[in-house]
Amino acid sequence: SPRFFPHRYLFLLGCQETTPPTPGECCFDFYTKRIPVSRIQSFKVSHADCPKKGIILKTVKDVELCVNPADQSIQDLMEKVMWGQKVSSGQE
Repeated sequence: SPRFFPHRYLFLLGCQETTPPTPGECCFDFYTKRIPVSRIQSFKVSHADCPKKGIILKTVKDVELCVNPADQSIQDLMEKVMWGQKVSSGQE
């Protein structure tokens, strides 16, 4: 099943300081099964520089799943979750 994958780049010593920031957390595949709102601990939006926009859900079992923010069922889930959760932009 698709899960969250940290996407990190290593830079060699001597790189110029003008190197643009790189994505820290990106979604490459989306989890498509239904997720009960009671299983969601928190969520954050993937980094703006990622190739795909995604939402990274963290379950109560500390599992991170990427979901598609364009999916209506995910939008409905996020609306329910936002009433009691802190949202992170992923660009910290």
